[in-house]
Amino acid sequence: MFRPLILAATLGSVLSATAAHAQTDAADTGYVHVGLARVDQKDEATLYAGGNPVPNAGYETQKKVTAAIEAGFFVYEGAAIAVGAVLPAETPNIASGSLDGLGNLGDEKPGFLTATAQYHFNRNGTVSPYVGAGISYLYFADLDDGVVTDLDIDNSWGTALQAGADIRVSGRWSLFVDAKKLFIDTNASGFLGGAPITADAEVDPWILSAGVGFRF
Repeated sequence: MFRPLILAATLGSVLSATAAHAQTDAADTGYVHVGLARVDQKDEATLYAGGNPVPNAGYETQKKVTAAIEAGFFVYEGAAIAVGAVLPAETPNIASGSLDGLGNLGDEKPGFLTATAQYHFNRNGTVSPYVGAGISYLYFADLDDGVVTDLDIDNSWGTALQAGADIRVSGRWSLFVDAKKLFIDTNASGFLGGAPITADAEVDPWILSAGVGFRF
């Protein structure tokens, strides 16, 4: 007579565990990544003075490390929509090429925003790689004159590619690594030695980030 009771109790325990697991997965509908990002701009531009290109004129930006955050929401199985931000960091633009020796053309504080559609492989596994693609936005929190005065750089839209992985370490917590390639062009203007100049720049940064993730 005890065997049916034992069987019923065992079945009840299995069903309870299964329901709890299902609730955990059902609640796991999004994630947040917080960490540090290294920004490496392409540093390619055509400089114009008086409407004519200046041969071999260039600039170099220093690679910067700054804070980054991204939040994503799963919409179906491994498919997710994510928005991210790389916070502005002061970045000097050092003259190079035929302008070498002029020093700092000016300081900028560029920030980068992204919105991507992603697919996460092995979503509930210990290691979950993902890829994504979408749009990006470059904005400038501040601009300071250097050798170039009245420096102005346009905010600009672009595209983004993304790849990364989450490595689950405990419950909902994970570590992540992420690489984004943004494709963004912008226009700059100002005065150099009193003469008006303009530039068409390819920013196209690589953004490499790592940090802590949390599923919710």
